[in-house]
Amino acid sequence: MIPFIDIHTHALRTAPPEVIALRSLRLGCDAVRPTHPFACGIHPWDAGRPDAEQLLEQLEGLPCDAIGEIGLDRARTPRDEERQRLLFNAQLAIAATRRLPVVLHCVRAFEEVMALLGHYPAVRAVFHGFIGSPQQAARAVAAGCSLSFGSASF
Repeated sequence: MIPFIDIHTHALRTAPPEVIALRSLRLGCDAVRPTHPFACGIHPWDAGRPDAEQLLEQLEGLPCDAIGEIGLDRARTPRDEERQRLLFNAQLAIAATRRLPVVLHCVRAFEEVMALLGHYPAVRAVFHGFIGSPQQAARAVAAGCSLSFGSASF
């Protein structure tokens, strides 16, 4: 039997045996308590943090199993699109160097996310809570990405 895989949980509780849960930590927001498996990254909502460069340095040394949730969010306001893009690109580079998968946050930014992912062909990506069109889903899967679905997907 293939286990259920929860690629994004903030819960501290232990998952039942049939569930593999990837704990998600927002760097700079959540306390980093490395219980494996876990993902860690600078969420696009946190792109305006004045300590983002220090958080990137911290991320380079964390013993995480994935980088995430990272990406672009073009719906939330206020937002600094250029800063989101710079941090996303920097985290993709870290993932490529460390050979880690990424968990993506992508809201109204599919084309731009796909273009940036194209610069890192070895990076495996999972779209967290995918809500795009069937055509976008087919394109992402054809590019080697995985999709996760939450309640908003349906």
